[in-house]
Amino acid sequence: MAKESVIYNYQPFIRTGYFGMTEHRPTRVKAVNVTSGESVIVSWDYNLDVLSNHHAAAMALYDKIGTPRPKRVVMCGTGDEKGYLFTAVPE
Repeated sequence: MAKESVIYNYQPFIRTGYFGMTEHRPTRVKAVNVTSGESVIVSWDYNLDVLSNHHAAAMALYDKIGTPRPKRVVMCGTGDEKGYLFTAVPE
């Protein structure tokens, strides 16, 4: 019997990074598409916790690149203590 394969739509890996406030700019989070390099910077929302702020930045990048927001986005790793790596997963 032939093996059935499932092909999922391409979903970017998004790395986020924290940028603390400076004399001229507020605290913010940058989200970068690891493959294309496209990025967006969002202001820190003090009503959210740390992970939720990084998740919000990842969602803002989906909006910017015109990809419909996936229903499930998971944090799948981190390279350092300043950010996270997100990707969409099939339902």
